[in-house]
Amino acid sequence: NVEALDLLTGQGQIAPNPVSERLTIRGLQLEGEGNVQITNTLGQIVFEQPVELQKEISLNLQTLPVGTYIMTLKTPVGNVSEKILKE
Repeated sequence: NVEALDLLTGQGQIAPNPVSERLTIRGLQLEGEGNVQITNTLGQIVFEQPVELQKEISLNLQTLPVGTYIMTLKTPVGNVSEKILKE
């Protein structure tokens, strides 16, 4: 979905990456309800949190083990996925 891809391009960003404690998603151009899902390399869901879509979303990932993950932001207009590294 092109609209969903536009969410995290341009001014949008996911930082810091790699992350140690808090991951912040900035620059969203949407409002409403969404969901963040993080899966490990085996495709298992290791983190899931409903979020209020706003210009900045902060996620506490402190308890996530060190590794490589895929974070998916699910929105009413589509989903956006990004690889993140936990250190």
